[in-house]
Amino acid sequence: GVVYVRNIIAALKKADPQGASEYQANGERYILELQQLDLYARDQIHSIPAANRKILTSHDAFGYFGDAYGVTFLSPLGLSTESEASAADVSKLIR
Repeated sequence: GVVYVRNIIAALKKADPQGASEYQANGERYILELQQLDLYARDQIHSIPAANRKILTSHDAFGYFGDAYGVTFLSPLGLSTESEASAADVSKLIR
């Protein structure tokens, strides 16, 4: 997120040089919020034993999240947004 914010700040400053200092200040404040949120998320997630950091999902859209926070995302084969996994399918995944 921080890279995106820095890119947005740069683009806004280029498009509107008169507002540059305000864009910079607001952007830096937002970056600080993102960094604090990241630390909070890491603390909360790391309070869960590593072996238990599993999330069941219907797709693999959160690989970046898993890599960043040490979370394993599991998906039953054939699971779709139109059907539900059976209890047996879920049980096999979380063991």
